Amino acid sequence: MRWSISSGSRKQEAGTLPDGIQNQIRAIEKFAPREYTKERQVHYYNYGILTEYQKPLHDLLKAISDCKGPAQKGDTAQLLKALFCKTKDFYDPKQRLSPDQAIEDRELRRRLRQVLLIFYKRERTADSEIRSYLQELTGGEKESRPK
Repeated sequence: MRWSISSGSRKQEAGTLPDGIQNQIRAIEKFAPREYTKERQVHYYNYGILTEYQKPLHDLLKAISDCKGPAQKGDTAQLLKALFCKTKDFYDPKQRLSPDQAIEDRELRRRLRQVLLIFYKRERTADSEIRSYLQELTGGEKESRPK
């Protein structure tokens, strides 16, 4: 009797995404701008193959598909608050940043703007606007300290 080494009976085929992530991708692709399909594939969807990123990616994609309404209405504050924590979890899977550190992290805010662009085509969200909305998550404005 011959045994197939590549039999899918014991484990998931290499290079395929879990069903939950595939379902979220299908839902997102119904409303997301077509011109950014390749960017979504390269910068987000491909991470579904890596075990460490499957849960954070699924949570981020679910938040993105759930936020379709606020994005279409132009409700930036609600959209940013809903997406920020999931974006942070995706880019910081080992939870090394506290919420305050994450808000102050320029690279994380840039990636949040990237999410807004390639999933919703929201091009005009300024960094200062993002910071002001996210400060509300931590309980208000921080005092600016002179350096």
